Amino acid sequence: MDMTRFLKKYLNVADLQKTGGQYEGIIENVIKTEIRNRYTKQPSQEAVVEFRDGQRMVLNLGMVRECIQLFGADSVTWGGHRVRVYLVGVESVNRTTGEARVAWHRKIACLELEAVLTAEDVFREKQTAEDRRRGEPTWHPVN
Repeated sequence: MDMTRFLKKYLNVADLQKTGGQYEGIIENVIKTEIRNRYTKQPSQEAVVEFRDGQRMVLNLGMVRECIQLFGADSVTWGGHRVRVYLVGVESVNRTTGEARVAWHRKIACLELEAVLTAEDVFREKQTAEDRRRGEPTWHPVN
């Protein structure tokens, strides 16, 4: 198992701001992970997208809804889609002080609805990358 993928932390608003407000990646997998809720301080089960480059991202409720609309309710079908995660500023005004504030929220959009990779394509790509690392010739099954 390639352990370097565990060196990357979860993609958040601060990370997106450092990279110009957006990130593009290909979804490899969606897993359920126990995350400590920063508001309640309690653990909760959250959907986490793992991208091919090793980056991970906890999905917020709006992103889950958008992915269901784009890719379907079964997260197995989400793999292979190229997506863009971007920031949207939402302005709010404090009713007491009148002070305006901008909160940044993550949104997700599909870049290639037509270019969905099958499970076999994903396997073949992983196998080819592993073969290259070992210096072995690549192989492809004959159809």
